[in-house]
Amino acid sequence: MADTIEQENPPLRVTAGVSAAKILAARKTAPEAEVFFPYDISW
Repeated sequence: MADTIEQENPPLRVTAGVSAAKILAARKTAPEAEVFFPYDISW
């Protein structure tokens, strides 16, 4: 994280860990017209 913050033009979003990378990859492959749920939610 520190390396990212110290960049002259840091990105707006930074992947923080393996779990975040997996969720972001899944989000990029999901259809834009549907709601994206990274986890199954059962109430």
